[in-house]
Amino acid sequence: MSTFLRYPTAIEEGITKIECLLESDHDVVKAAIEPLVSKRSLALLLLQKDPLLWQKVRQKEPKFEAIEMVVESVQAQFSDPLVLVIAKTRHHTAKKIEELAIVKIRKKSTESEEFFHRVTVNPITGFPILLWLFIWASISLSVALVLEF
Repeated sequence: MSTFLRYPTAIEEGITKIECLLESDHDVVKAAIEPLVSKRSLALLLLQKDPLLWQKVRQKEPKFEAIEMVVESVQAQFSDPLVLVIAKTRHHTAKKIEELAIVKIRKKSTESEEFFHRVTVNPITGFPILLWLFIWASISLSVALVLEF
């Protein structure tokens, strides 16, 4: 079990029960997905009622009814579908990992930068400054062109 990803207790118990119900020489594992898929992953997919795996297990697993009862009993403990509960848990865990991994650096702005920002963003002062910049750039370009000829 991953140390980072811990599902709610009811789901963890359901995973354990389904893992015990799945046979060790499971043909469904080989036929449905990959031989390297763990029983825990299969149990999670079954809790989410993955259509492909659900059909294969229904056809080939002798203890399918018991697995179905486990899925229903776990679902009864949540108001949301298990797919959503599992997705929310994964999302929450990913957010925790992100918070641990990303370092946020706050640059302390100087007073002059703040002043310039406030002056240029304000429509009353910013528009005349922008207009002045356009006029200055036009005059400078015109003078440069005249001097070139």
